[in-house]
Amino acid sequence: SAEKVLRCLETAKKTDETNTSELYNLIAILSCRVNGDFEKAGLSFEKSIELDSKNVDALYNYANFLDQALGDSSRAAEFYQKVIELNPNHVTAMNNYAAFLVEKSKAQVEP
Repeated sequence: SAEKVLRCLETAKKTDETNTSELYNLIAILSCRVNGDFEKAGLSFEKSIELDSKNVDALYNYANFLDQALGDSSRAAEFYQKVIELNPNHVTAMNNYAAFLVEKSKAQVEP
């Protein structure tokens, strides 16, 4: 079950320090999607990025989390930009960032 996987990741995080950023990224994804624990997900994404600020997967997943789960598209856009800076060929990040820019421009035009 997903709960069992989450427990295993938590244990691995404590015993294996070689890929901890990715472990926090996975914990965040599972916390959000399986448990609906947005607080733990947010903290885990932030820890993942703190440990490896160039972890494109964590940056992208955090951007999606901010946008989709929390509705914070402005903050998400910052992280999409970071992903694109690190990986200019990240098509989904470019797409999501472009969608943000379109929505932002519509909001500026509407009365």
